[in-house]
Amino acid sequence: MKIRHLIPYLYLSLVVLSGTLFAAGTRTWSGTFGGNWSDSENWFGGEPGTGDSAFINYGYALITESGENVHYNLYLGQRADDEGAIVMDSGDLHVGYAEYIGSAGAGHFTHNGGIHWAMMGLIIGRYSGSQGTYELSGGELQSSYCEVAENGTAIFIQTGGIHTCGALRIADIFAPNLSSADGTYEIYGGTLTASSLTIAPDGYPGTFSILGSPAAITISGPVTLGAEALLRAVPNSRITITRGGDFINQKIRSGDLNGLSNLNLIFDADGQTSDFEVAGRDMGNVPEGFYNNFLLDTLTVGDGTVTTVVLRDNIDNGHRFGTEGEEEALYIRKLIVRSGCTLNLNNLHLYCQESQIEPGATIRNGDPVIIPQTADCDGDGSVDFIDLEIMGEHWLQTDCDETDFCMGADIVIDGQVNLRDFAILAGSWEPTETP
Repeated sequence: MKIRHLIPYLYLSLVVLSGTLFAAGTRTWSGTFGGNWSDSENWFGGEPGTGDSAFINYGYALITESGENVHYNLYLGQRADDEGAIVMDSGDLHVGYAEYIGSAGAGHFTHNGGIHWAMMGLIIGRYSGSQGTYELSGGELQSSYCEVAENGTAIFIQTGGIHTCGALRIADIFAPNLSSADGTYEIYGGTLTASSLTIAPDGYPGTFSILGSPAAITISGPVTLGAEALLRAVPNSRITITRGGDFINQKIRSGDLNGLSNLNLIFDADGQTSDFEVAGRDMGNVPEGFYNNFLLDTLTVGDGTVTTVVLRDNIDNGHRFGTEGEEEALYIRKLIVRSGCTLNLNNLHLYCQESQIEPGATIRNGDPVIIPQTADCDGDGSVDFIDLEIMGEHWLQTDCDETDFCMGADIVIDGQVNLRDFAILAGSWEPTETP
């Protein structure tokens, strides 16, 4: 059992010792669909108050008013055959202890507005076989930690609003031998701030998907991609890691993290040092190294504060057999190091297609190797109508590979030919003759 899972039981012990447990009551939703939370007639025993836990096991409650409180626990779908829900349009809800969205059954929380506090943790998909869903489109959610699929199946969908939590854990399970955990966090917009992000560290699938580039994601601690983590991201996605948080990659399969190729990973450590675990096979100064090899779109060191990033190869990601040596390497499209900030390569290899090293920035223990993108598909020394014709022949092809990258038309080396490649070709246009 992990230490963090003991916290609720330690808290409960303190409650028992204080004598307040004996004042605890049970308030169960009557089963109406769309009844107002604040209407005491919708509860068996009356509206939850001081000393109560609340259970919604059938139907759904509507929250529109301020001052709604659950002193202890809140359960949506407590038993295996239960299904309970909350729709919160405005007002506020304060849960003093833990909140279970799908404890053993099914639970759904639709958050359209208002403020929701889960003081001792929000757990979505608690036990094996449970199903939990949280949809945040507006308002604000605050929790001491958020567990998406502790043992069950869970999805958190954020299209807007503000989500502020301590540790955010996806498929970071409680009972490994009793689990079928499968957790997903999808963010299309809004703001997500967490003290750490952990995805699938225990061998069960967990997915983090950035499906809208307006999404603002800040992690003030480590980002850990476990052995079964999946990372998806649309172009121009960003994650900012602050306060010296590390980027820890435990993956072997690069394809599971293809979202990295659309991600700008920004370190803004406020005078502290962050580690970056490299995972790619060191194939040397060749374009093939950018293909299916944990390619990161952009690494930014510093975003307003003095920051140091150190490359590490502490974890064997299964690629310590490159042509340039046994250490793994980092391949990125664009490297940005801000003035006053430091990138310590730690004698590991970093290959990039473009670099922006500002005056006053420092590179230590090595130098980035630049492998510029080229739109000269036929290699004749000019970018002209012949190259455009080659691109047209492979337009929208999605199966380019390292054999020839669709005759060079896959300029960004992401396995496909599309507008991103055409933009580079257009920007490099320099024909030596007209057709």
